[in-house]
Amino acid sequence: MPPTAMPFTDVVRARRSVRNFLPPLSPSDIRGVLEDAQRAPSNCDTQPWTVHVVSGATRDGLSKEIRKADDEGRFSYDFTFDYADFGEGIHLDRAHHHAATLTQATGLKREDRTARKAAAREGLMFFGAPHVAFLFMPAFGDGVRAAGDIGMYGQNFLLSGRSRVRRRPDDHARLLRRHHP
Repeated sequence: MPPTAMPFTDVVRARRSVRNFLPPLSPSDIRGVLEDAQRAPSNCDTQPWTVHVVSGATRDGLSKEIRKADDEGRFSYDFTFDYADFGEGIHLDRAHHHAATLTQATGLKREDRTARKAAAREGLMFFGAPHVAFLFMPAFGDGVRAAGDIGMYGQNFLLSGRSRVRRRPDDHARLLRRHHP
């Protein structure tokens, strides 16, 4: 375990969806994250994932192309999403709670479509992340097993990355204020 690694329970309980990334991981930390993630279990040890990590000019060029496609109406997500699919109950309640929490944290108002669109475009710029990892899965079978395997890979990836970054407790709030005054 790297000398700066956090205990597992601290990592799991501190995990959040972050929209700002400081400081960047070193190349050796990125290799370590990829090695840790590779240890994820998979059905019949098929390891149905391909990972590409991009940084610098490659990341910037990709972001530019994605934003251009969005401007031209050619961009779409690889999956469909509709709150109606949740039906009534706990899953829809959780989704609404998440939206309210994000709205409160960012100061965005639901009715301000222009500001919401601008915030969504930050995702097309990878929220300023210095490195971006793309996970791809093959199309075989019903896709459920491969998707589950990639979920486990992704969780290992995120937890390993989080274990390698030390932050002050106020960093997240400070960064939100800086990007969403």
